[in-house]
Amino acid sequence: MAKHAHELEAAGEPRWRARIKDNLLLVTDLASDEEFQATAYTVEGNTIRFSLPGDNGLRTLQASDPGFEAFKKVIDKTPLAAEGEKPATVKASAA
Repeated sequence: MAKHAHELEAAGEPRWRARIKDNLLLVTDLASDEEFQATAYTVEGNTIRFSLPGDNGLRTLQASDPGFEAFKKVIDKTPLAAEGEKPATVKASAA
């Protein structure tokens, strides 16, 4: 059974869970148990920002938030993250 967002926060449990399926980032809202395809996401230092369908802006997950490390590990496995980790010389020679 899903818990309310404030119950998750009070218990120190993560609000969001991420996974990759068919090269897409899927995000589960643990307060509702609903899963969505992220429409946008970025990692800026110790902050993950992501958007879900219908959002008017970005949601924020800080390094101090429960579940941050697990969420970031999933993002680090996305095709875009893997592409960004290649050295510039490899990109240039592939062209």
